[in-house]
Amino acid sequence: MKNILVAVGDPGEAEKLIAHAVKIAKLSADKIWIIHVTEFNPDNFLAREAGP
Repeated sequence: MKNILVAVGDPGEAEKLIAHAVKIAKLSADKIWIIHVTEFNPDNFLAREAGP
């Protein structure tokens, strides 16, 4: 079993990226991990700590 990491930054592209990862994962029963990546925003206090 392998792992596939999908890094999503633009929500508009997320569906396309995840759908492609699902197609690849189905070929060999891989796991998919999704991470949302964004730039730091000093006005957003929640962005200073790790979270969901």
